Amino acid sequence: CIRKCKEEVQCKAITYRNSDGNCWLKTKENGDRISQNPGITSANIECFKDPSVGMSLDLSLADGRATGSVDSTTSLANGCFQHDTDFAYADLKAMSVSSDQECIRKCKEEVQCKAITYRNSDGNCWLKTKENGDRISQNPGITSANIECFKDPSGASSTTRIFFTPI
Repeated sequence: CIRKCKEEVQCKAITYRNSDGNCWLKTKENGDRISQNPGITSANIECFKDPSVGMSLDLSLADGRATGSVDSTTSLANGCFQHDTDFAYADLKAMSVSSDQECIRKCKEEVQCKAITYRNSDGNCWLKTKENGDRISQNPGITSANIECFKDPSGASSTTRIFFTPI
């Protein structure tokens, strides 16, 4: 499904149903709205590109998760951040930081932290106890990310792995 999207110039996101292999290509990031549906995996195609080297990642969908890797020591932060998106509630801690990257670093220091929401205008950073918070809403000037996107579960430093759970 991701490969099909990469082949279409206007494709910005995908939705995939694992049970029957149906794939929907989207012309907008996040589609028209975000909802939670069991067995459905959605992803923005930007998440599968390494902005530091201009190279797309070769990924596949399995067990409701998109997985894959690329040899690179650089972060895929641009694809992990969901701009103008608020992961509401499920707050662990709130603090003031200098950037969204620092907010991610603070989250990585907390065992219970699963996601962040960051407001650039005042540097507010909210650490979340749940991926996607309790609900997702569109909110201009707010950036959110699930911490799983920034972790390499294998511990290898030369390979960046990305895992997305259904949204």
